[in-house]
This record gives sequence, structure tokens and C-alpha cells, in this order.
Amino acid sequence: MSILILDDDGVRRQIIEGIASGLTMAEVSVKVGVDTTTIHSYRCADQEFDRVVVDASFAVGGNCFPVYRETPPYKNRLLQARIVDDVLKGGGCLESDLVRVAEKHGYRLRQVLMWRAYDDQWAAAFEGALIAVRDPGVEHGSWRVAKKLKCRCVDCRSLTYPWAVRPDYLLRGKPYRDYGAERPAPMRSTP
Repeated sequence: MSILILDDDGVRRQIIEGIASGLTMAEVSVKVGVDTTTIHSYRCADQEFDRVVVDASFAVGGNCFPVYRETPPYKNRLLQARIVDDVLKGGGCLESDLVRVAEKHGYRLRQVLMWRAYDDQWAAAFEGALIAVRDPGVEHGSWRVAKKLKCRCVDCRSLTYPWAVRPDYLLRGKPYRDYGAERPAPMRSTP
């Protein structure tokens, strides 16, 4: 019964206006008189309505994200395989090539790169694809390639974004090297 209420354009407009005014989804549901699970299920059923709600939320600095209609993308093996295939066919590990591949599948490059944190198999497959398609004529790991060409292979990324590459010693559980013991003691100032 409540799904039929959301088929009315006036109720949908009230939800969108409430989100655009900066209200949370719970506040909007109280204002409109429809529970949040009904709004959520309608957002799952109607992608266009979900997109408008998310755009209205981001316009006012809200944090309303798109709802997942299936498995999350970082767990979707078919999507991951398609992205790796497109990277291999795209012929480059530059940021412009990767942005094109990510947008082809409806995601931003930052999202695709963050999936590596959730899945080690995906990280290995994606890194392997980047290494396979990088240009051998370019000196990877240099500042020029990393900054000017915006290469996103492991060598260039470790140079510009050292926190984005997980070193082997972190994976083995060894602690960081303590550089504090090698520094000389500070000089005392005399009065």
C-alpha cells in the first residue's frame, strides 16, 4: 500500500525537496508520512528517483548514497573481470585511460581504485593488468611519468602516493623501522 503512495509525483517531489533542504532521510519520512523502508525499497525499484535523491543530497552537502540493487561492486566478480578486460584492451595505465574504463561501467576511477582495499584477489588482478599494459618505452617510477603523464602503475603510484601501495613488510606483520633512535639529540640552548 505504501509503495503506491510513492507512485504519486507529489510525494516524490516532497521527498526530493526535503532532501534538497538538508533534512535527513528519517526527518523526510516523518515529514511526508512514509516510513524509511518504503522510501528505500522505492529507491531500489526506481533508479531515476534514486539518482535525483542522491543528486539533491550531494547538492546541499548531505551523505545520501545510491542504494545497491545487487551485490556491492567490490564483490561482483563479473564486473571486476569486465573492468580488467577493458584495462587490458584499453592499452594504457595512464589516468585518462583508467577514467574512461571506469566511466564506461558507471563508476568513478577513485571508486574502482578503492575496491583494492576490500578484495586482495581484485587488487592482484587489477595491478597485474596495469603492469601488463604499461608502456615499456616510458621510465616508470620517475617523477615525470608519475606527475605529468599521471601513470597509475605500482611503481609510479608508490612514488607519488606511498600510502596507496601496501609494502611487503606490512603484509608480513613486521613493524615500521624506528628512525627516532638514529636522530641526534637536540642541542640545548645555553642562557
